[in-house]
Amino acid sequence: MNENIDLTKILKDCPKGWKFYTPIWGEVTFNGIKREYCGICIDTICGCQTLTMEGYYIYTSGAECIIFPSKDQRDWSKFTAPWLKKERFDPKILNPFDRVLVRDRRDEKWQCEFFSYIRDCAAFPYMTIATSYKFCIPYNNDTKHLVGTIEEAPEYYRYWEE
Repeated sequence: MNENIDLTKILKDCPKGWKFYTPIWGEVTFNGIKREYCGICIDTICGCQTLTMEGYYIYTSGAECIIFPSKDQRDWSKFTAPWLKKERFDPKILNPFDRVLVRDRRDEKWQCEFFSYIRDCAAFPYMTIATSYKFCIPYNNDTKHLVGTIEEAPEYYRYWEE
């Protein structure tokens, strides 16, 4: 669960002030990575504390991680850093005549089209050979199973969910 973790890697881009939980001090505030100690620095009710890169308070045999994403979530392997912007598909990379899947509403079936261009300031910006649509994703091995279904696109292609 929390064995062999390196919190300095997990938290390297964490903004100062982010809240975490410890059973010792309750809610604590992230204050940065201490490179000279290979650990993390947190602000607690008792002042600034430095934990090891594994999240130990003191490194001794049998020590355990004492810092967690929250009081209810104590498994770092299930933690996804909310401050990291997930990479998403950008429809601007589509080229004329690319094969695409399109629809206007989430409860509408995906259908195949050929991409044409993107219109500025339009409710239905994605022009195809036939007409315009609100949603447009490439037709490829990741998306071909969507043809004729109302299933949601794979997460990477959901550029409309920011």
